[in-house]
Amino acid sequence: MVPKADGTLRLCTDFRRVNSVTVPDPFPLPRIEDLLDRIGKSKYLTKLDMKRGYWQVPLDDVSVPISAFVTPYGHFQRRYMPFGLRNAPATFFRLVSTLLMGLESFCAAYLDDIIIFSDTWEENLAHIRAVLTRIRSEKLTRSPSKCHFAVAEVDYLGHHIGLGRVQPRAQKVKALLDFSAPTTRKHLAQISACLSDLLKNGTKSRHACPTY
Repeated sequence: MVPKADGTLRLCTDFRRVNSVTVPDPFPLPRIEDLLDRIGKSKYLTKLDMKRGYWQVPLDDVSVPISAFVTPYGHFQRRYMPFGLRNAPATFFRLVSTLLMGLESFCAAYLDDIIIFSDTWEENLAHIRAVLTRIRSEKLTRSPSKCHFAVAEVDYLGHHIGLGRVQPRAQKVKALLDFSAPTTRKHLAQISACLSDLLKNGTKSRHACPTY
């Protein structure tokens, strides 16, 4: 059981043996930079988050026994696609891409994170209706607590976007802002040594860069 950012737990299974004999699915994920360039200048943003995204994809009869795992309480098989399978991201994003086909002019997605971008309030409402209609028609569900509707700024894919800007999230840069500058020659030498080692061709740093 792995804790998630919201404090809930996620059941994870070790699928390394299965993944080692799985033929990879080459369906591509979008480049995050391309997505951010498309949406950063929009005035109204709506972010929709899929609720237990992978678990909305049913497994076929052949895949169910392959998903099995053992616990002290018994042997279990999954009925829906779990996290950790090699082709799970490609399979899920193919579903999302098909779902949003034809809406690319105002809608983008990265796995289960869908964002709607518009220049006016009225457009954003119409765009939200179009996307939610697609989602409902396929009987998929969203997580209301993680959705943001018609806002000027929002956190998306590790960035803070809106008002014509694309910036790193504050939490991402906090470690850099809180980093203490070296105060002694010894600390400065330790930092310099590990960086100098990395400049030497074909060698690894002999020194561990210190943390403060």
